[in-house]
Amino acid sequence: MDMSDQGHCEQRLAEAMDWLLRLNESPDDPALLAGFEAWLATGPDHAAAWRRALDTWALLGELESPRSAPTDHASPSLRGSTAAEPKARPLRVRSRRHLPARRRLLAGMASMALLLVTFVLLAPELSLRLEADYLTGTGEQRRVELEDGSVVHIGAKSAIRTTMGPSQRGVRLLAGEAFFEVAPDPARPFIVEAQGLKATVVGTSFDVRLSAQALSLAVKSGTVRVDFPPSANAPERSMRAGERVSIDRRSGAMVDAQVPVDQIAIWRSGYLFVQDMRVEDAIGELARYQQGWTIITDARLKNARATGLYDLHSPDRALRALLLPFDAEVRQVTPFLRVVSLRAPGDEE
Repeated sequence: MDMSDQGHCEQRLAEAMDWLLRLNESPDDPALLAGFEAWLATGPDHAAAWRRALDTWALLGELESPRSAPTDHASPSLRGSTAAEPKARPLRVRSRRHLPARRRLLAGMASMALLLVTFVLLAPELSLRLEADYLTGTGEQRRVELEDGSVVHIGAKSAIRTTMGPSQRGVRLLAGEAFFEVAPDPARPFIVEAQGLKATVVGTSFDVRLSAQALSLAVKSGTVRVDFPPSANAPERSMRAGERVSIDRRSGAMVDAQVPVDQIAIWRSGYLFVQDMRVEDAIGELARYQQGWTIITDARLKNARATGLYDLHSPDRALRALLLPFDAEVRQVTPFLRVVSLRAPGDEE
């Protein structure tokens, strides 16, 4: 599974866990049930995520017995319910009379969060640790000087692997973002690879960003020769200072832009600069500075475009600032899960 597929699965699982919590909180809300049925029917990946969410919740021992609630892996609509049955009946949490309700809820949320981290996040991180030469954690940045004198600035939640040989120098970006200051050496080209994109230079500075949704390269100084991944269906070309290219990893669509050179890799100074970026992608960048997940429930909001400069020293405040123009809100479901949605008409702060 590549990073794009992995990110898609994690997103769906987070959405499923959010639905599970909301259905348990308001089991008789017809609008909520209708929304859940619509989400579940969207595609097989949603149904698979729902089954995983139920499996996780069952491991906590929080589900009632099958006699009192439908606890198999799909909603009644996927099991062939009759017209007389409700379209979706939420799972009920087993009563524990010896524990206060708030304590039970907090304990369940903490256990669920731990399982989610273990099952979904730990395995990919372990794989990166095995493959990477240099790795950073949430909100962490690192400066690495290579043997040839080149410097790599590694962004938060990022990983690279290096290869130095007599005829060329190489770095592979495995995850996240890195800014490269390449020492001149005409006899040994410096090659950076990231999911099919290849940038070749002899002495320059540029930024490469890799996420589940997109791949981008921006040149701060000098010239970079770029070979694009097959999905982009684009010829090799040279890029110069102030030029940026972004590639959608699913469709292969490319977007070129001119950006101020002083804004390229400004994350090194603790700021995130986005220019005409999809809100989903911008939130994904902020997520590298926040613990847990942030999910978006509305497709219109995901595809809206954002431009701005945001302070990474306070990522939660940056997230709210990013959403302000779209009349959207953030709901902290658990310490590890944030849900972003458009504000309902008539809602107040």
